[in-house]
Amino acid sequence: MDPYIIHIHQRQRQPLRRKDNKYMDPYISVIFPAYNEAARIEKALITTAEYFMCHFPVNISDEKIEIIVVLNGCTDNTRQVATKTFLEIARRPYNNLTLKIETSKPGKGAAVRRGMLMARGDIVLVTDVDLSTPLDELPRFIKRVEFVDCEVVIGSRAMPGASVSGKNKLRVLASSVFNWLFVQPLILGIPDSQCGFKVYTNWAARELAKRATLDGYALDVELLHIARALDIYIDQQPVKWVHDDNSKVHILRDSARMAKDALKIMYNAITGRYTWRYTDNGQR
Repeated sequence: MDPYIIHIHQRQRQPLRRKDNKYMDPYISVIFPAYNEAARIEKALITTAEYFMCHFPVNISDEKIEIIVVLNGCTDNTRQVATKTFLEIARRPYNNLTLKIETSKPGKGAAVRRGMLMARGDIVLVTDVDLSTPLDELPRFIKRVEFVDCEVVIGSRAMPGASVSGKNKLRVLASSVFNWLFVQPLILGIPDSQCGFKVYTNWAARELAKRATLDGYALDVELLHIARALDIYIDQQPVKWVHDDNSKVHILRDSARMAKDALKIMYNAITGRYTWRYTDNGQR
């Protein structure tokens, strides 16, 4: 057996943290990749803080939720707005929240990888600042991790039961073409790799992020391909989703970049890049 290959399916899945021999409410990390989001970041952070205070009440001595904003090449005042909002949240009785601002290289993929490696939560949610998929979907995803033995649970707008509002026909067409030309050969059976609502166990988040190489939007495809390569089970769940006209995705420019990145994923897969054994700091 090649000593550089790690066989994930032989690993014993680690349970979520326990307290008094019972499952605790999972400690959750929420990651917001942010590029020039000064206009939307305040609402996203306040909405998230209020959601967790209403739906995940905990003892004031426990730090149970962390919110991580990862700035990636911002040229506006996103940092200042996020900092001001965090200070406002800190003055409220949100005693179970830990708030962080991190910085990554430019690119959404770079921000997501940075956040996944920094997250301390047992459950890691990666979601978009626009909250196109509402946080009300999160408990159902957590249950899939707890009771179905999933390491990765992804939202899907293409599954039966999904509710999609405000579709942009041009974006749908471009996404469909990209999906069939590049995505399906890499992650067959996953019709929606780009939905911005994904949950990972902490272990899976770290294992996938330290192997990933892309800094752009195609990181979602790369992470799912790596999960398949490592024999990590991916669960797909239908979600509610509302289109945001302020999306940062540029159809022509970003589609071309994603196509190039898809070819890079194929090359990495052929050369075995994703199944090498890595240390916790990402070294082979």
